[in-house]
Order: sequence, then C-alpha cells, then structure tokens
Amino acid sequence: MPALEVKVEKATPDGLVEGKVTHKTTGEYANTLTYQGEVTVFVNGKIVQKVQVDPSGAFTVENLTLSENDKVRAEIGFGGIYVKSDEVTVSSLDVLAILHECNEVYLSLYAEHIFNDGTYALPISVPGASDSMLSTEHVSWNGQSFSQTIERRWKDGWNNIHVERNVKSGSVSSDGKWLNSISGEYYYELSYDGPSETVEKWSTKIELRNIPLFIATPRRDNELPVVYYKVKGPGVSAYVIKVVDKSWTEDKNGTRAFREYISTNWNSSKTSPKLEVGFDYR
Repeated sequence: MPALEVKVEKATPDGLVEGKVTHKTTGEYANTLTYQGEVTVFVNGKIVQKVQVDPSGAFTVENLTLSENDKVRAEIGFGGIYVKSDEVTVSSLDVLAILHECNEVYLSLYAEHIFNDGTYALPISVPGASDSMLSTEHVSWNGQSFSQTIERRWKDGWNNIHVERNVKSGSVSSDGKWLNSISGEYYYELSYDGPSETVEKWSTKIELRNIPLFIATPRRDNELPVVYYKVKGPGVSAYVIKVVDKSWTEDKNGTRAFREYISTNWNSSKTSPKLEVGFDYR
C-alpha cells in the first residue's frame, strides 16, 4: 500500500485552508505517486467541505467560517483506508504586516447627507490615489502611522487648468485590528480658459476614529492584500469627528452657486448609514 501523507499547511481567520497530499517513497513504492482524489476538510471535528486536489496534490478551500483557535484537519480515503492530517489551530492574521503591503487608502461615508440648497447626497468620500487623476503617490507607512499626499496641476487640451490635492493621515492599533484615527481631505479645482475667468471648486474633508477591523486578506498567488474597516447602522455617527463637503463657482464677478453640507440624517428610514475605510494595493 503506498504511504500517503495529508498535511494542512495554512488555516487563517479569513476562511482560507491550504494543504497538500504527498507520497512517501518506500522500497516497495520507490517511484513517487500523486494522489488525485478528494480531500475532506474538518473544522472542530465536523465536515465543512470536500475538495478535489490539483495535479500536484495540493488543495485549497476558501471562504470558510473560521475563528482564531478553531481546529482544522484534512482527511483522504481510498479502498476503505483513511489517512488523516494533524490538527492545525487557526492562527491570527498579522494585520499590521498586511497593512504595510497596502499602498492605497480611501474613505467613504454613506448616509443621507443634507446640503444647504435642500439637496441630498448619499456617499461623501475621499478617493484613493488610483481614483484620482494622474496620481502615482502611494501610502507611506511608519510603524502604526500612515500618510499620503497627492498634489497635481495640469493643463488639458482646451487650455483649462486642473488642480488636485488629496491628503490622508492616521494610525492603527499595534495589532492592526482598530483604525485609531484617519483624516482625509480632497480638493479639486478647474479653471476654464476664457474671458469669464470661471473656476469650479470642490472640497471634502472627513475625520473618523476608533473603527473596528472588518476583514483582512493577505497577499496570495492570485490576490492582493486588502484590509477593510467598516461600521453600519445609526451608530455610525459615534465614529465621525468631522465632515466637510462643499462646492462653488467663482468668476470675475465673485462667488456663485455655493453648495455646502450641513448635517446628516443618521436615522433615515430610506438609507442605512455605513462608513468604510479601505486599504489595498494597486
């Protein structure tokens, strides 16, 4: 009978289990064999999924519901014989290490925001660098603190002048599971070429605090690192320190068409508030 070994190589709280089935050569079975059947994955003694191994004998299961300290093992069976792996304890993710691999960050505050002209807006946000025009600057990390500054000025094909500024800074807890604070500020200006000297301006600032970790996914073969901090429901207001959102137009005759955020209906029956801060890699 060929000697097969089943091993769980990784089990993480984000629901990932990886492992491999290998053949141990012996005098009777001197040539390496490859197992091509199914692997049964157990969590805390209960079957959660069966998966086919790839041609190398490796197997991957994703999107399981796992918590720290859960016990994971794998098992194969053939000809009435069962081979079990050792149990592996689900280890905690090094969230701070994942964050240090991220080079983009954005803030989004989704709720019924009320403006001085009687209009409403759902998301007020500060975009990531890759969402901004012509931006290449990335998030800089110094231990638990981070910052990002983007400044651009350019002329388009119609001789209009564009100015953009996108600045973010903040810090996370030592284990990365809390976003202690974050401040994001976005400014955009468009100066039209022509005798009216018209300039359109937009300015947004959001300050948030003490936001819990929602999910963290480390870098994998086909995935890039991602960390999200999220809060939903009317209680979102407790995490918000400051919101500024305004736009206006200026010309040679002065300022006109001024629109400014004045408040948020956190208990709206139409919209459930949600805030999200996302770190990723692009």
